[in-house]
Amino acid sequence: MSDALIRWIAGALAVLALLAGVWWHGHSRGAAGVQAEWDADRAQLNTKLLAQERSARAAEQQHAQTLATIDAKYQENERNAQLETDRLRAQLRAGTVRLSVPVVAGSCSLSATGAGAGSGDGAERADIQPAAADDLVALAADADAVVRQLSACQAVVRADRDEFVK
Repeated sequence: MSDALIRWIAGALAVLALLAGVWWHGHSRGAAGVQAEWDADRAQLNTKLLAQERSARAAEQQHAQTLATIDAKYQENERNAQLETDRLRAQLRAGTVRLSVPVVAGSCSLSATGAGAGSGDGAERADIQPAAADDLVALAADADAVVRQLSACQAVVRADRDEFVK
């Protein structure tokens, strides 16, 4: 083989080696660039997800606080109502408070009492027996308890609706 052919082959191999090196360098730089873009996109997505998670947790905590406030108010109303009911029932048993109903004169053979002080209509009234009065107060207390429960339930529904409508 001639020297020219050997130089030509050596030059061609050098050019091929140079082209292979340039290709490899471009490929590895391109892959690194794509990887860097993916890493940046992933970091941005993670930041957004963390912000959304924090926001959701804050909303959840606020909602839990709202429900706790509703419950505390309900419990306080229940305690106050029970104290009032107990006070009224004790007064009925002690005779310091009486329950009565208006009666039409001559409509029954009950012994009716005349109109009491402060009663301007002049209607006759009949006292309710203490045991029956106690039962009526208990029945009214039960009905009031149902109203308080319903009011608390409505407050919870409103809080839930407000939370999930956002």
